[in-house]
Amino acid sequence: MPQPIKCVKCSRPYNPTFAACPFCKNPTVPVGSPTAGMKIDYVAYAERFAQDKIYLDVDFSLATITTLDVFIDDSWGTAGEAPEAETWKPKEGKWAVILNVGSYFGEVLRRIWGGQWIEDPDHGCDPLWTMVKLPPGITVFPIAKVYKRFKNGREDALEPLLQTLLPRLAVKPQNPESWLRQIAFFEKVKRFDLALIFYERLLRLPIPLSHKQQLEARMNQARNQVQHEATLDFVKGEEEIVSVLELAGVKPDHSPASLAGIDTWLYHYWGSEPKQKEEVESYEKDEWRLGCYLGEVFRRLGGDWRMDTAFPAASHIIWPSGFQTCPFTYFSKRLERGADYPVYAQFEFCRKLLIERKDIPAVGDESEAWLDQAEYQADSFTGNRHVGLQMALKALQYNPDSLRGHLLACKWTLAIGKEPAKAMEHLQRAADLGAEDVEIRRWRMRIFESQGEHAAQVEAARKVQTLVPEDKESRISEAMGLYALKRYAEALAVLEQALCPEAEPVEYRAWLRLGDCQYQLGRKDDALESWRKAQDWSLFGMEASWKLGQALEKRQQWQECLTAYRRVLDNSLTPAGIRQKALERQAAVENHPGYLEAEAGRLAGAGKTQEAVDIYRRLTAMNPQHADAWREQGVGLALLGRMEEALTVFDQAMAADPKDPKVYDHKAVTLGRMGRFDAGLALLEQGLEQMPAAASLWTRRSFFLGKLERWPEALASAEKALAIDATAYQPLLFKAEAQRRLQQPDAAIASLQQCLTLVPPEKQQAIQNVHQMIWNLEHPDQPLEPQKAAMLQDQAMALFQAGQPDQGLATFQAALAADSTSFEIWNNYGSVLMSLGRAQEALNGFERALALYPTMDVFQHNKALALERLGRTDEAAAVYDRIIERFPTDESTLQKRTTFLRRMERLDQALASAGQWITAAPRNVHALRIRAEILAKLKRFDESLTDYDRAIALSPNDRKIWLEKSVALADAGKTDESFELISKAFEDKAFADEYHRQGLDLLGAMLEPPGSRC
Repeated sequence: MPQPIKCVKCSRPYNPTFAACPFCKNPTVPVGSPTAGMKIDYVAYAERFAQDKIYLDVDFSLATITTLDVFIDDSWGTAGEAPEAETWKPKEGKWAVILNVGSYFGEVLRRIWGGQWIEDPDHGCDPLWTMVKLPPGITVFPIAKVYKRFKNGREDALEPLLQTLLPRLAVKPQNPESWLRQIAFFEKVKRFDLALIFYERLLRLPIPLSHKQQLEARMNQARNQVQHEATLDFVKGEEEIVSVLELAGVKPDHSPASLAGIDTWLYHYWGSEPKQKEEVESYEKDEWRLGCYLGEVFRRLGGDWRMDTAFPAASHIIWPSGFQTCPFTYFSKRLERGADYPVYAQFEFCRKLLIERKDIPAVGDESEAWLDQAEYQADSFTGNRHVGLQMALKALQYNPDSLRGHLLACKWTLAIGKEPAKAMEHLQRAADLGAEDVEIRRWRMRIFESQGEHAAQVEAARKVQTLVPEDKESRISEAMGLYALKRYAEALAVLEQALCPEAEPVEYRAWLRLGDCQYQLGRKDDALESWRKAQDWSLFGMEASWKLGQALEKRQQWQECLTAYRRVLDNSLTPAGIRQKALERQAAVENHPGYLEAEAGRLAGAGKTQEAVDIYRRLTAMNPQHADAWREQGVGLALLGRMEEALTVFDQAMAADPKDPKVYDHKAVTLGRMGRFDAGLALLEQGLEQMPAAASLWTRRSFFLGKLERWPEALASAEKALAIDATAYQPLLFKAEAQRRLQQPDAAIASLQQCLTLVPPEKQQAIQNVHQMIWNLEHPDQPLEPQKAAMLQDQAMALFQAGQPDQGLATFQAALAADSTSFEIWNNYGSVLMSLGRAQEALNGFERALALYPTMDVFQHNKALALERLGRTDEAAAVYDRIIERFPTDESTLQKRTTFLRRMERLDQALASAGQWITAAPRNVHALRIRAEILAKLKRFDESLTDYDRAIALSPNDRKIWLEKSVALADAGKTDESFELISKAFEDKAFADEYHRQGLDLLGAMLEPPGSRC
């Protein structure tokens, strides 16, 4: 039976199985504990710290005192970093660590020599005053000691205190097993540097000689591990610089050639001049990492690292003869003395000495290594072709019969614009060495092109095609030659074969010349499209942008024209002459009246009224007879509330064009906004005297007469407007209002119903207003409350989001009672019913919305979905067909219909719908994927794979398409190709991880018990 324990706080006894006193919740402290009756249970803190096993194999032995010092040094350093205050603040900084470590330190002393924990009566709540009293009368303040260790650093270490205490204590325990356990722990976590400290302490103890020899052998192994870990610093430094070199266009293959590549990079990065002393310090990190790389180059020549632990940058490479060199000094010299001390030259001098001392054999470099480096240098994004040529020539010094070397030398001789004759020499040597005939023919074609021998270029390109009929490069080169010979029709035919319409602009010059040929042959729209594709090639698009800008300027397509000119100016490679011309054309366009008028209209439409007014002022200053500019300036001023200014400007517009009905209309509206309806009416009648057939003025006159309560005249004026323009809906609104005021409700309703047939579909608010007016006329005793309905709808949606569907439905019904003409509320009501699985009621709601607003395609889509849920698939398909009849190129509807038909397994219809979708959007990746999937289900695998390839060409980084294609390949029986594509897709680690995670989520959802999710 467990003994009861007494709470140290409230003194009540309770069952020790409780973790805390059930009366006052104080943590359990057994009676008789070394801390019984104390406010803090230091033993509990010590044991909790020990259980964490941070650098401790816990046995409360003396060895762990040394471990505490190691733990603090390794985690917080040796310099000291104390809490700010001298008083106890348990929730700040390191105080929690100090309490844990100090409790453990004191408990180790108490358990070995006995004694007890004692709180200072005057500072009972402050652990810094708590002591451990040991039997010989020695008092230790363990928490305070650890606090000083944190505050003052290594100078207040714990172990020296222990060594001071040992001679004064009666019992002197010697426990080698504890030291061994600590060593084993450190070796297990691969902290051999810390294990060495404990080996040294352990070997001071009186242990048998045979054991001591074994321990010394183990200590040497640990020391070797420490040295090995130290060499890892070189590996790390070398790994860090490798990624930098790759980005810099250097192939870091540890060959001597790579050192020449590093010299090229350093020339651009460090410059050629010597660095000042203060500058050298800022490059120390790069100096270290590059030295590690050079050390690895030397090591692969047969040397070995010898580390200087005191000065790592003085570490050196040593060879069997005893010859040694410090790789870090090579870069120090390069920094301090500039480009006169290139790294490769220093390396060559060292290699010569190593050969003389017979440390390495006297063999030349591999020419292939130089060629690898040359290609990496020349073909990286840095594109350093001059260096590539120099390295290729260096490779040919080592191996004059290198076929690859001569081909690369030919390539880069042409690329940097040197004499084509020299390139031809290398090409002839490559031919003598047995280069493939097609490759020789390609290079001859390229050389003729560089020399401007266009007839020979065309002939050479055709010779390539006799061996490789579909060769794209030779076709394009042939077209370039034909264009230079002004044989535009022939060039156009070749280019149209070489470039498919869906191709990305990977061949800038081909798209450019295609546009040029089309323009020369009068196909100007096609030319514009080709130039657009060409200019997307960002590095070299300035010529295409320039031509596109000029063509668009002639067409007065101002915004796109300016965009093209700005692309010319933004391109850093644009020649100065073209840049100056582009600046001149840009300025001319920005001051052209056509551009200014279009820009003012755009600003006005975007709500930037003041900016628009400023441009209209510029236009009227340029041309005082510009009536439209005066009028629109007046409209803008009225919108800004500057009514008197607006009236003056409208007068200027009338003077410029006395028969513009819009001016009279806008000025009358402005007068009406000022409350001057009589003046506005007089103005309208003045306008009608000059323009009696202006329906807009008769309409506005009807409105003003209504404002003056002259309803019979208002009705007559509206009817006059309708007699002139029977398609206008605004006069019907004023007519209905006049009929209502004249107590003719049936006639007013008829006018409004006619109005609904004429309101444009995009005028949603106008349609809503007409429905409300009809309702109010038909139900004069039950007026609608649209604002209340809108508020109730918001409340209903909030209730649904809060998980209260019944209350949400009731609130929706209240909203519809307040305004049953709101097609928005009917549609949303149907949507929430659909989410609750009540498809028939949802269908009713969508049909009510459509009755009010028949042309809203969203309502049609929702109706089709509801019909599908009810199994009425033929009706659903008919709904989609009706939408497409009205909007034959609407991508959203085409997508939904195609997906619906595929879901219903109506594959032939789905295929036709997908084809219509792709016709409307030929570059839509999703459409191509859907059609590819449908074709695969129909066993038409060749067509399916073609669509997948087109989708991949448009979205090459979407690996999901690769997996979809792999399924089609597998279904087609092409298993090997399917597996190969899957493997290629999963080479992308991020994609593979995400795919794996999604798979686990799906599996979890499948394994989830029914009803476990709401």
